[in-house]
Amino acid sequence: MIANDMFLLIHKKKKPIEGIADLHTHPAVHLAFGGPEDGSGQGLFWGRPFNANGQDISIDIPACIADKHSGFTGDLVQHRTRLGIVKSLDALALNSFQHTSNGPPTCQSWPHALSVTHQQMHIDWIRRAWKGGLRLMVASTIDAQAFAMLWYQNSGGAAGPQPDFDRLSTECQLNAIRQMVNLNADWMQIVKTSTEAKEAIQAGKLAVILGVEMDQLTVDDMLQLWDSHDLRFVTPIHLVNNTFGGAAIYEASFNTANQWLNGSFFDVKEDNALEFRFSEEQMEIRFPEPGEKPSVYPPCSKSSASPSTYSNGNMLAIAWKGTQTPGRLRWVRRTDAGWKKSLIDDGQGRKSNHSPSIAFFNNRWYAAWTGTNANHPYIHIMRSLDATGDTWGSHYKLDGSSGRPKAKSRCNPFLLSANGRLSLFWVGTNSPGKIRWTSTTNGTRWSQKLEINDGKIRKSNYAPTAAFFNNRYYVAWTGTNTAHPYIHLLISTDAHGAMWVSHSKFDGNGRPKAKSSQSPMLLAANGKIHLIWTGTNKGKIRWTQSSNGTSWQEKSIIQDWRERRTHHAPSLAFHNNRYYVAWTGMSTTHPYIHSLKSIDVTASRWIHHSKNIGCPGHRNVLGLTSQQDILKLMKKGFIIDIAHMSQKAVESMLDLAEQYKYPLVSSHTGVHPVTGLAISERDMTREHAARLSKLGGVIGFGTGWNKDIDEQITDWISKYQDLLSILGYSPTLGTDFNGLSPKIPKSEQPVQYPFTGFNNERFKQLKFGQRKFNFGNDGLATYGMLPDFINAVSSKDPDTQKQLLSSVQVIVDMWYRMESAQKNIEI
Repeated sequence: MIANDMFLLIHKKKKPIEGIADLHTHPAVHLAFGGPEDGSGQGLFWGRPFNANGQDISIDIPACIADKHSGFTGDLVQHRTRLGIVKSLDALALNSFQHTSNGPPTCQSWPHALSVTHQQMHIDWIRRAWKGGLRLMVASTIDAQAFAMLWYQNSGGAAGPQPDFDRLSTECQLNAIRQMVNLNADWMQIVKTSTEAKEAIQAGKLAVILGVEMDQLTVDDMLQLWDSHDLRFVTPIHLVNNTFGGAAIYEASFNTANQWLNGSFFDVKEDNALEFRFSEEQMEIRFPEPGEKPSVYPPCSKSSASPSTYSNGNMLAIAWKGTQTPGRLRWVRRTDAGWKKSLIDDGQGRKSNHSPSIAFFNNRWYAAWTGTNANHPYIHIMRSLDATGDTWGSHYKLDGSSGRPKAKSRCNPFLLSANGRLSLFWVGTNSPGKIRWTSTTNGTRWSQKLEINDGKIRKSNYAPTAAFFNNRYYVAWTGTNTAHPYIHLLISTDAHGAMWVSHSKFDGNGRPKAKSSQSPMLLAANGKIHLIWTGTNKGKIRWTQSSNGTSWQEKSIIQDWRERRTHHAPSLAFHNNRYYVAWTGMSTTHPYIHSLKSIDVTASRWIHHSKNIGCPGHRNVLGLTSQQDILKLMKKGFIIDIAHMSQKAVESMLDLAEQYKYPLVSSHTGVHPVTGLAISERDMTREHAARLSKLGGVIGFGTGWNKDIDEQITDWISKYQDLLSILGYSPTLGTDFNGLSPKIPKSEQPVQYPFTGFNNERFKQLKFGQRKFNFGNDGLATYGMLPDFINAVSSKDPDTQKQLLSSVQVIVDMWYRMESAQKNIEI
């Protein structure tokens, strides 16, 4: 464990106060993102957290106007803009939340853990969380001027940046939070020092620390708000660069907001430890001056043809040809350390007009492609020198020499490694061309080429595909009927593939209807044979599967939160118990290679869309720009949150804090994994987290939705315990409720109602309107479900619950140490 020994010793000697701390909430967000100061709730965010008249919760959170939250204003531009904003935020749920007006009283649609535009922190729900052990809460303001500008944009255009926007919004929200606390003074209290926090908690109250998380508040604004509004907690840098320094980059829209507010886009640096990357389109617009040469990063995975995907069990690989004619052959391999990108080349600049095909055979990678000689388009073969695929050699072409068969093709070939052989399938040069194949048992000596023939010579205008399943070879191709280009299938009579039978086509007669204007792809994996193709209607990517090779399931569309489409053939692989689909994008200007992966072996859902395969991530080059302003905050005694700072700014903040032994906070964050890539620089490096620990600082761990897995509670506990191992003492919560971020939507760990929680409090199911909420099905639908979350965590791992209940003591100790360090700061 890495921690300050003296801090831990002091912590253990004290009689601890008990309770849960949440370092990041936004109870007054109804006044932000276009919400008017009178709290009428007609901005983006629907519903109020309280009312001053003691009226029922249904008055504060009525049924919403589902499409745009503000009704039709009479201005078509404003109407469509608001509709687009709400829909784009609903899309964060990846089709797992359907936004209708069915809130109260039926609550069929919402509250929902994945809905980010409906109130989740009503005072009734905060009270339920308090009864469940919540004893300290940072209540922060939040807003984004660029968002508000869009909300009010109309046919007359949009207003420019307003210099007082953040300060006025902050004052409005802080006033509302104070009013809410004052109306519930019997169990809530705003605290301004560590002593006040400790005394409030000891009295059984919820200690509330007022905070800000805004884009462009200045140090003078914050110092003024200390005196006028009892502000004590500050996040100096939020979504864009400001006078304090650089923001962490992790969302494309923030690039536009930075340009709108600051007059320039983010200046970024590539980082091999990160996944998030701005697309090339976003990078090109950084240099808008006429005649100025754009300074963009090298193009990532772009292709004018279909990609090829393959897994050898240890690595997932994707290969493609570049966008030029002919294009260089490239590939990426995914390992635990991330993507590794290189050329498929032996030093001779290998190129093709068509996609390469890759396979792994006899501990070597093999690539096959059609040559560029228009008169003699022979298929070329090359293999790697070892299992890594870092270097290539042993190139030859199937031109009839050296005992090899003559293989010419009008399109790309297909390699199949199965049944102890490496097989090659292709179509001839005629239009349509005969489907042929050959195979090798050693990678160099190939058998005589054979026609795929079941008594009738089979032909296609596109490349065939093959798989080995249930001790038989399967070959599929697109038919030659231009009006009805159904996908056809043949099966070999035995494992040798000498004879072919059982011709069928996917025409809707006993099999799903499958038409394509490209090549299909077969994959045998996970005890099934799979068929994937591009439809003729708008290029939707579809697939079907069979467990016996004859009876096929109904076709389905490959989609996450939207249907995925391509002009080319898709590719499919099975790796680490997930399916991966890769395809070339529809954009003719930037035809990136895209990918999706299934959530599990059933492929019931597709997730993790990417179009920057094989490229380093981006991080902000701007660090801390004003140490003097930060020192002013320290001298005043602010709790300083570094959660949204760029990696470079965090480094400088830690340097400064270590100089004065001033503890820092990262209120809602994760840390880089032990192996593999971090999603973005919003996650702290493990080194930075360890340095923060030595200062006695605190990290708040979020309760956000991990869309890549189903076992939400198991995953959350594992990551919490990992963070605990770095800090050496309890991380707090940093839920970010009402912060436009989806929450844990369900639990594999059931909660049995009623249950006994903190201080032997009995909890029935939370009820709102006519609906009762169950954590197993509904997750963190509201802030009031925190006790249910704690119960699920405790049932799975009692130690994690114990750590959470000690988190208020950790915060109070940190605050006390910070107040002590404050006295030694000189400006």
